[in-house]
Amino acid sequence: MNHSKEMKMRHPFCIIALTIFVILGTYPTHGWKLPHRIPPFSRTIGSLEAPYITYQKKPSKEIGKQLQKNALGISEQCYETGERNHATTIEGHIEPSHLRGLEKTLKRIADMSHEGQKVDKEIPPSLQRLLDREAEKQRRYLKKTSKIFFCPKAEDIYPCICDSSTITFNCTAMGNFTFIQEIFNTVTFPQKNFVTFIMRGMGQGDDNENTLWSNIFGSVSFQEILIENTQVVDVQDNAFAGSEATLKVIQMQHNTKLRIFPFHRLYQFGQLEELLLGYGSIQEVQNLQNVAKLHTIYLNFNKIDQLLPKTFANLPMLAVLDLGFNNLQTIVADDMMFASHDAFIYLDENLLTNMDDQAFSGALPSLLDVSNNLLTSFNMALFKPILDNIVDKGFNTWVDVSENPLCCTDIEWVLNDPTYSDHIGLPDINCTNIREQRLVKKF
Repeated sequence: MNHSKEMKMRHPFCIIALTIFVILGTYPTHGWKLPHRIPPFSRTIGSLEAPYITYQKKPSKEIGKQLQKNALGISEQCYETGERNHATTIEGHIEPSHLRGLEKTLKRIADMSHEGQKVDKEIPPSLQRLLDREAEKQRRYLKKTSKIFFCPKAEDIYPCICDSSTITFNCTAMGNFTFIQEIFNTVTFPQKNFVTFIMRGMGQGDDNENTLWSNIFGSVSFQEILIENTQVVDVQDNAFAGSEATLKVIQMQHNTKLRIFPFHRLYQFGQLEELLLGYGSIQEVQNLQNVAKLHTIYLNFNKIDQLLPKTFANLPMLAVLDLGFNNLQTIVADDMMFASHDAFIYLDENLLTNMDDQAFSGALPSLLDVSNNLLTSFNMALFKPILDNIVDKGFNTWVDVSENPLCCTDIEWVLNDPTYSDHIGLPDINCTNIREQRLVKKF
């Protein structure tokens, strides 16, 4: 019996929770990583025991990475793993509330630090802000409106549905952006300030319907726009016009053909907090200009192969940036310049071979995941300031460089400094001599 099946048998409520997630349209952000964690365990190195934390992971991009390794001439001796004498791999992506629970993330951090529930006193301010926003969001969803909301006539908007109790406009059954635009621009709306617009799947629409037109919502405004599992390719510049003063969440995940998105127009949305564009075909991200309240960006599982310098430099509230599972090969100077302190940055499962020493030229992150890439250098000039920032502030977070073709000499500087032992995830390579020297110094 595998571990996943065993967990299901021990915890039947997991099945109920999974069902709820499916109904609500939630998806795992990093789908190759199984959602459970193997409990910490110990292994003996000589006469000394050291704790290890590991996770289960399904293979991904192995063929493409192998081809690139061969092309780069990376030494198999460095990449192939031997006995697990030295390795620490870490799991723990922070997710937007729609996708993964922040409480689970806190538990992962607590498990890793072996400090139980005391972790809430030492978490980065960026994570605390996310928790506060999540609590506020739950209060907003649970609070029933005391006002009466008037919907347009049902026959005028069919097959879309207006729910006056949740102030939601659902066009999942429509599936045609042209018809949706016609509804919003011709039907009389008694009240125009909605909370949520929902469209999941193309319904009965045309599979060739692939443009989210400018001014599609007419004079109607929304706080949240959820468009998922559609054939949309192009989101035009003024697609969300009318919601400049109200829009807080843009959730357009699992639109696998989505290539064009108006990043350069987001500065118009002063209340925007979450931008969730995972699982698409986006190749380029334009500079995000002073989106004052934007704190969560998910661009994972796209086709981004390069970044523009300072793309994220004008986001003072940025807390989570997920660029995992893309095609990034290099990170040059200023690519990761941030105005916000202690953000969580995910660059895992790309094709990174090099990161410039000045990549993080602004505020430093408090969590950096570059695991499962092709990095051949763990350069001190780049990674040490980030680790020092984590250690100095007492955060229970980490830098993860596991599953990269590093040699023992590349990681020697961090192995010989026990200060970083609880904040680093390293490749599974046999560095017995260095490890023993480190343990002798520590004990």
